[in-house]
Amino acid sequence: MAGYRPADWHPLDLDRDPTPGDPKRVRALATQLHGFADDVSDALRLVKGMAGKDTLPQWAGKSAGVFKEQFEDVPKNPSTRAI
Repeated sequence: MAGYRPADWHPLDLDRDPTPGDPKRVRALATQLHGFADDVSDALRLVKGMAGKDTLPQWAGKSAGVFKEQFEDVPKNPSTRAI
């Protein structure tokens, strides 16, 4: 149940609901997006761990080359150190 939503917005000089939508669905989407953001943050931390200053010089071979090629176009985050 979405709860009570007024149908007449004329007292506020509005023709329609200024904030349409289902609050339950908005909360569910927010929870899903926060979970996704946490997953991306975890993945970034792992990738940065693999690409640290001390790791890359020691890492060699085909997998190292492919990794570098795949991530060379990723924009740098100005608030963190470069990969």
